[in-house]
Amino acid sequence: MLRGVHSATVILSSMTRKLDSNTARLIILL
Repeated sequence: MLRGVHSATVILSSMTRKLDSNTARLIILL
């Protein structure tokens, strides 16, 4: 599960970087 969550977080973070850095921080915290 950890690998799947980590990979998903990396993909989301890479996408959110274009939208908003703050959103990426929230995803990392979650």
